[in-house]
Amino acid sequence: MVIKYQPGGVTVQIGKSQDVSLPPRVLRAHLDCLHFDTDKAFLLPPSIPGIRNIKKYYDRNPGLTVLVNGHTDLRGGVEYNLQLSNERAAAVAAYLQDKVDAWLAWYDAPKQSKRWSYTEDQNMLGKVTDGTGAPYYTGPLTGTNDSATQDAVRRFQTDNGLKVDGQLGPSTRRVLVTRYMQLDGTTLPADATLLTHGCGKSHPIDPTAGDDEGNRRVELFLFEGPVDPAPQSPCPANGCSQYDEWVGLAIEHIDLCKPLDETIHLRIVLVDLDHRPRDGVAYQLRVGSADFSGTTRADGAIDHEVPEGSTTGTLTYDGYTHPLSIAQMEEPSTPKGAQPRLSNLGFGSGDALKGALDELTRLAVMRFQQRVGIDTSGELDDVTAAKLKERYGS
Repeated sequence: MVIKYQPGGVTVQIGKSQDVSLPPRVLRAHLDCLHFDTDKAFLLPPSIPGIRNIKKYYDRNPGLTVLVNGHTDLRGGVEYNLQLSNERAAAVAAYLQDKVDAWLAWYDAPKQSKRWSYTEDQNMLGKVTDGTGAPYYTGPLTGTNDSATQDAVRRFQTDNGLKVDGQLGPSTRRVLVTRYMQLDGTTLPADATLLTHGCGKSHPIDPTAGDDEGNRRVELFLFEGPVDPAPQSPCPANGCSQYDEWVGLAIEHIDLCKPLDETIHLRIVLVDLDHRPRDGVAYQLRVGSADFSGTTRADGAIDHEVPEGSTTGTLTYDGYTHPLSIAQMEEPSTPKGAQPRLSNLGFGSGDALKGALDELTRLAVMRFQQRVGIDTSGELDDVTAAKLKERYGS
C-alpha cells in the first residue's frame, strides 16, 4: 500500500520497504488588492496592478494548474457570501482568460444589485485609452447615461469602428469589455488551466467581524498537476478541510499586491555518481531571505525564481547542507565558463578564478569527453563546448 505524504511527515515501519507518495509542487499567492463594489463581481480598475502580478507570477511558474479561490469578510449570511465569493473568483478567472461572454452575462444578472450597468461602463471607459493615451471618460462615477458618458462613448465608438450613437448597446459593450480585458500584461496563456472555488466567509485571516479588506480577498493556488485534494463544492459553512491542506502543502507564499522583486532563474540538477538524474529527492533551498522546499523532478531538476542579486545560498538534501555560489557563467567554450560547469558536474577542474586551460582543467575536460563519447583531446573545441552546454544546460 502506498502512503500519501502529509504535512509534518508520515510514519513508516523500520526495516520494511514502504512506498510514500510525495505531493506535487504547490504555490500560494494572495491578493487583497482586487477591488469590487458591494454585492458585485466587477473587477475595478485599481485591481489591474494585482492582475498584472498574477500574470508575472504565472510566467515564472508556467504550466501549473491555477485555482482561483474567493473569500469574503464576515458580514452577511453564509449562503450569500458563499455565492459572492464564487462569483468574484469566476470574474477574476474570466478576466485572466479574456472570456468576454462571461462578463457580459452580468449585464443581465437576475438580481438588480448584482447587475452591471453604467457604473461598470464608466469604470472601463476611464481605464481604456485612445490613440493619445488619454482615457475616454474622466468624469465622476454617476452610474447614469449622462451627456459626459455619451460623449465618451461616441469617441470610443468612432475609434473602434462601431456605429456612433453614444449608446452602450451590446456591440459597444462587447468591444469595451474586450479592450478592458486586453490591457497590457493581464492575460494568461491560452493553454493555462484555471479552476475556481469560493470559500465565502470561512477561513478568515483577520479576526474582525466587520468590513475587512484582509478577509475580502482572492487567493491563487498553483498546482503541479491536478488540484489535489480537489475542492469540495459547495464549501461547507464551517470551511473546507481541503483549504488547510493546500496552505500546508504550499512551498511558497507570496503577496501579489506588493511589487514583485526582480528575479533570476536558478536551476539545480541532482545526479548520482553515474550522472543519472535523481528523481524525487526531498530538498530545502535557501537563497537570501527566500525559502523553498520540494522534491526534484524526473530530470533531477530544481527550478526556482530567486531574488535578483543573490550570490550565495544553501541546499539541503540527503541530510547534508551544501553551500551555493550563484554567478553568471561565461560560455563553456572558454576556460572560465567550462571550469565551474565541469566542477559542478563532478569532473573536477582547475582554478575557476584563474580561468586558464591548465593541466587540471585539461584532465577534467578529458574525463568529460570520455563520458559523453567524443574525442578525448582535452581541448575546449566546439564539439566539447556544445556537449558541455547540452549536459549542463544554458
